[in-house]
Amino acid sequence: MRFFYYCFYRISKAYEWWESNPYMAGNALVAIFFAFNILSVLSFLLVIIGNTLSNKIIIITIISCAVINLFIMTKKKYEQFCERWKDEKYKTFKGSIVILYIVATFLLFFVSFYADVIIGIER
Repeated sequence: MRFFYYCFYRISKAYEWWESNPYMAGNALVAIFFAFNILSVLSFLLVIIGNTLSNKIIIITIISCAVINLFIMTKKKYEQFCERWKDEKYKTFKGSIVILYIVATFLLFFVSFYADVIIGIER
């Protein structure tokens, strides 16, 4: 969970220049990334058993992650993270890890929808 907290902090910090409430942008993006991770794993599992993801599952997962994140990653939590990581070491390296996570999440999400083709299973 600490990694998602750090992603929330870094994404929110990046939005400080454009948003009056940067923690909301960070919250929304982390919720989407978390939902994409869940959907990617679920998609691979469903391909293995011969099913596909329905639009209902996708929407329910994204909304559920967004609602859960609203309660977990609050403005108060963001302020705590700003205090905790204000003098962090290896900031560039950690930022690179967050960017790598974001790119990998999108790649895995889109690849997971073609998992049946990649694995060689016919529908």
